Amino acid sequence: MEESSVQIVEQNFMINMTLEDLKKLDNTFDESGFIAKVDNTFIMLHSAIMLGNLERVKHKLSDELIERYQKIIDEHNKRNERQMYDEINVKSTEIVSVSEDAHKYIIE
Repeated sequence: MEESSVQIVEQNFMINMTLEDLKKLDNTFDESGFIAKVDNTFIMLHSAIMLGNLERVKHKLSDELIERYQKIIDEHNKRNERQMYDEINVKSTEIVSVSEDAHKYIIE
């Protein structure tokens, strides 16, 4: 008799939801607090680009973003240039979509 094997494959799928849905699922979610953290991360990222070192902000970025901004820094370094900003401010930030996959909420 032949042995049969079963393979379980986890499928990733996205569920779109509203911000209100997210707040119902996670009553600790604070929209204004989240936006403040996003704004702070934006400023930290651009400061890191000016300094040519992403270490202080890496823990807040995806691998894809780290790679993208490291390439920018590397290009500046090759040309012996430094990106400078007079002032870094965030004019406005808004949540445009919320979705969920098997492991996390994705807020854009």
